[in-house]
Amino acid sequence: MLIRTAGILPESALEVFQVVQTLLLAAAMFALGLGVHFKTLLRVGGRPVLLGLLSTLVIMAVSLGGTVVFPPG
Repeated sequence: MLIRTAGILPESALEVFQVVQTLLLAAAMFALGLGVHFKTLLRVGGRPVLLGLLSTLVIMAVSLGGTVVFPPG
């Protein structure tokens, strides 16, 4: 953050770092998804799965709302 704020790095390097950041985040999310075991989900039942689904929907709604109220850029 300090390096970017100080203006030491050129914009082209910052663009490359942004792409790398996006790829690393996607890789991390993929790795988290690999840790999901469907047999375990079936064993625990529907209520925990439903709770996870509902919490994901709430997070998505809040994120979308924040984006609409405070658009990027």
